[in-house]
Amino acid sequence: TVSSEIEFEHGGFVGGGGEGEIKLEYAVMDYRFREGFQFRGGLILSPLGAFNLRHDTPLNDLTERPLVDRQLIPSTLSESGMGVFGTLYPNEDLVLGYEAYLVNGFDEGVLSGDDGAKRLRIRSGRGSQEQDNNRNKALVARLGASPRPGLNLGASVHTGKYDDAGLKRLTIAALDGQAAFGALEVLGELAFAAADVDRTAEPDLAESQRGAYGQINWHVLHDRLLPGSVVTLVARADALDYDTDVDGDQASALTLGVNFRPTEESVFKLDYAWSRTTARGAGDSVEAPGRLFFSVATYF
Repeated sequence: TVSSEIEFEHGGFVGGGGEGEIKLEYAVMDYRFREGFQFRGGLILSPLGAFNLRHDTPLNDLTERPLVDRQLIPSTLSESGMGVFGTLYPNEDLVLGYEAYLVNGFDEGVLSGDDGAKRLRIRSGRGSQEQDNNRNKALVARLGASPRPGLNLGASVHTGKYDDAGLKRLTIAALDGQAAFGALEVLGELAFAAADVDRTAEPDLAESQRGAYGQINWHVLHDRLLPGSVVTLVARADALDYDTDVDGDQASALTLGVNFRPTEESVFKLDYAWSRTTARGAGDSVEAPGRLFFSVATYF
């Protein structure tokens, strides 16, 4: 089978400049030998954490993505590569799913900074979807388990050389979980990143980062407003540490929201977010002005 997705980012392509673009999100060819062993090749949606696999705006209950999935796991992370995936049924209760691919991986943009000083900023290092910057392929893999309906757990890893010479390695590991208890849903993700860096010229360069988010969704008013509709009350806490070896260089956020889904694939969202940052070496955090979001999303 062949499948693909095209996105219109920020209004689509803007001929006179601006941020708009038409983007190929993924495009793959799958070949099924059996359900437990299938081949996939092309522009792959990397299975690094659960959020990157379900990043589509209509699927999510808040407008803005979690901090950890904007910076440490830079969704949307799509990479050229190939590998295998499948679903296994060890017993009548347990369902296992796996994905494992060789991909181009990240590039030297991992170390970047607006003021000339290098910083570990993984989002800036998303690699080319055409040619790799070195001769070493990265491995990205995820194992998911569902021991009962409504409970999903996952562990994933992305590891590979990111510099042009193919000497320095970046590894990102993540754990994710999602559990439903009637109308209540709890989900979250924890990620850790470690990079080989040269501190000779940049002694303050971070070698490791970590981040996490936890979210609670409460689905109410089923079918009350319209047939098939639902209202969801949402609360999410975010935390991100850009350098685990020093005090500060951290960010956190709290988001509360409510959304209305007239159908499962269409949603109106209203959110309010508070955020705080702590400068490198600082003990006190600084609160940013609160932000109000309103958005709509659907598939077409």
